[in-house]
Amino acid sequence: MGTTVVTTETIVKAGPDLGSGGGNGFRGNGGRGPDRIQRDQYQPEKYRIGMWAALASIMMLFVALTSAYIFRYKWRGQDGGTDWVALTMPRVLWLNTVVILLSSLTVDIARRAFSSGAYGRFKRYMSLSTMLGGVFLVGQFIAFKSLVAQGIFMRSNPHSSFFYLLTGLHGLHLIGGIAAMCFVTLKGIRRQFEEGRAAAVEITALYWHFMDGLWVYLFLLLFFWK
Repeated sequence: MGTTVVTTETIVKAGPDLGSGGGNGFRGNGGRGPDRIQRDQYQPEKYRIGMWAALASIMMLFVALTSAYIFRYKWRGQDGGTDWVALTMPRVLWLNTVVILLSSLTVDIARRAFSSGAYGRFKRYMSLSTMLGGVFLVGQFIAFKSLVAQGIFMRSNPHSSFFYLLTGLHGLHLIGGIAAMCFVTLKGIRRQFEEGRAAAVEITALYWHFMDGLWVYLFLLLFFWK
């Protein structure tokens, strides 16, 4: 009788016909072969790099707008005068700042819960974070409405123009973060907790923390920077 030697190379070539699971091959991994598994393991890092690149682009955009803001603030005409008119800050923005900082805390709690396998806690806190993001957007709308009621529009003066532009752009980017939180929360409700979802949760938390920090920066720039 001959001796059959089964090497790793043989298993790879055999695909689903050999391996663990009672002849089911890689069905324990959803019927995926080694090449697919290796690609899946690479995906999370690729997504993280993509997110950092996206955040760098957003940061560059707001840095450019900040430079324009500072230049316009310090600009003086030939007579030494300026058309810059300081805005009276709507009080709701104080509440909004507290809300978005609180949402950053709840997002981090949700991220840690997911990492530890506490999926019920993850769903609760990620849902709460999504709700707080919605509350922030409503608060921004109230702030805009308050300024409009005072007769302050985007073209009223340079300060109001930058306020609407900067906060509007931030709000649009924040909507993307809310959409991401809705996505991972929905996957949680459906109990689709795959290994790759951990990267999605981490990336969503990273993006949200960035949006929170960006708001605090804009808040200080628009109303407290001199």
